[in-house]
Amino acid sequence: MGVINTGKFGFDEVKRKLQNQTSKTNDKKIERWLSYIGEDLCNHARTVTPGHSSGGFQDQTGNLRSSIGFRIYKDGKKVVDGGFKNVSGGNAISESKAALDKYGLAYEIPIQGWTLVIVAGMSYATYVESKGFNVLHLTKEKMKIEIEGLKEPKDDIHEGEEEEEY
Repeated sequence: MGVINTGKFGFDEVKRKLQNQTSKTNDKKIERWLSYIGEDLCNHARTVTPGHSSGGFQDQTGNLRSSIGFRIYKDGKKVVDGGFKNVSGGNAISESKAALDKYGLAYEIPIQGWTLVIVAGMSYATYVESKGFNVLHLTKEKMKIEIEGLKEPKDDIHEGEEEEEY
């Protein structure tokens, strides 16, 4: 299983930029931004090097690319799963969600703040990457850039859309 996460990043800087709004609204915005980033990173992981000749892996069954997804935690509790998509006949979403559950038990998810975890949930994902093929490595680099970008002031990514009620 290949896993990358934001580590102990409390998003305090993001919250400071949103301090004029209520805590609930801030949390919804952070969740929306992290969901958007998670979806983008999952799509990136599936498409950045799709072929064997370009540094990607040959996904014969579609399971490895189908197992790529994300989970968002807030204060150590699961908030959202997403990014999962059956690709090329693969059907590995349940394995990937089980891998995220296993990750949550095996590693300490910070009990304060937000954490975004990206997973390639097949048991052989790390093996494929150790052979020099990109599974999540390039996505990890993109994730660092995306998370740093959250510190910059920006408009709401869904400006003009109505707020969803949860």
